[in-house]
Amino acid sequence: MSEFKFDPETHIYKLDDREIPSVTQIIKEVFGEREWWSDYYAERGAALHLAVHYLNKGVLDHKSVDKAIRGRLRAYKKFKKETRFIIESSEKSNYSSKYRFAGTTDLILASCAVHIVGDIKSSFDPTVLIQLAGYSILLKEYDYGFYDVKQAVAIILNENGTYKLEWIAKNRMRYWENAFLNTLSVYNLKKHHKI
Repeated sequence: MSEFKFDPETHIYKLDDREIPSVTQIIKEVFGEREWWSDYYAERGAALHLAVHYLNKGVLDHKSVDKAIRGRLRAYKKFKKETRFIIESSEKSNYSSKYRFAGTTDLILASCAVHIVGDIKSSFDPTVLIQLAGYSILLKEYDYGFYDVKQAVAIILNENGTYKLEWIAKNRMRYWENAFLNTLSVYNLKKHHKI
């Protein structure tokens, strides 16, 4: 079995002591930088993800939550209350030995024995559908079929405490998984040929 390591400080994934790209890194390389990948948005996103993770684990110190993310955290609480999904996992790092990439899935949700990949966002961009599909591929391989991923959802948390869901429907999962694998092929081509 392969040895997998993830360093959350540097956000570097290694498989058998060789660095492998993340889902987000692959998408950035192929589709280019987006405005919200700037340092400010990255830091705010990291703080929100950490707060959501601690909330899911039941250890969040609400006094420590920065005002820049309070509205979005309120939106997440509303999402949890209204959808009643079971949060099976939060911030789960996975890898693919077959395709040699990795990533950290924000949420693995369950509803009626169906597993759903969830990704927390502050705004929506179509590349999130490719990102969700990448995480779906990771879960299917990493957990040896335990997770039968049928759907994926981007949970867009708004500053005003509201949320919106952008779904990949059951009949579209294979389409988006293929889109991710095509993106990975372009990424590998660019790296191999220094394009």
